[in-house]
This record gives sequence, structure tokens and C-alpha cells, in this order.
Amino acid sequence: LSSDVPTPLHYQGRFYVLNGARKKLVCFDASGKIHWTGSLPAKGIFQASPTAADGRIYMMNFPGEVFVVQAGGSEFKLLHTTAMAEGENNLRASIPFSHNNLFIRTSRNLYCIGSK
Repeated sequence: LSSDVPTPLHYQGRFYVLNGARKKLVCFDASGKIHWTGSLPAKGIFQASPTAADGRIYMMNFPGEVFVVQAGGSEFKLLHTTAMAEGENNLRASIPFSHNNLFIRTSRNLYCIGSK
């Protein structure tokens, strides 16, 4: 298990390691048992660290593609992908959370996403 650049994530009793160059996310527990490994269909590499909230893991890569993966479970589940930036290819911002909102920062915009 190698995280390359992103910092590993500990969430709800499990560890998540994102290898940004290989575009793979691994979920394992403290004993080292791997629960799943998933490939992210990304156009660019990841250097931002994954973050988690509300049972989901959020990641953004260099070109601004955001990936949402279901936390936990026995298999990898990619829930959603979306492009948050156009023409950019050097984004390294992790996605933080505050007051039930998530914040996605590109080099041109700051997005606040939440429910009403």
C-alpha cells in the first residue's frame, strides 16, 4: 500500500489510501485486512488528500475531476464523478467540509455545495 503524495484517510474505523499516480483507492482496517481496492476512471493524477463526510469519500485530481466513493462496505462503489474545472491541470486542493457544506476550490472558483 502506497499513498504516493496524498495523505491516507482514517474514517469510521477504516483506512483509505489513495495512490494518485495509479489512480487507485484501497480500503483496509487496522489489522491490515484489505476490504476492497478500486480504480478511479480519472484523466489526471491525484495529489490532494481524500476527505470524508456523511459516509462518503471525496477526492479531486489535477484537472478538477471530483470523485465520490461510498465509505466502508465490502466492495468499491463509485457513487459520482463530476468535472469542476475546465482547462486546468494542476489542482491540488483537498475538499474540506463545514456546517454540512463541502468546499471545492479550483484556481478560478470556490464552490460551496450543500443541502438547503
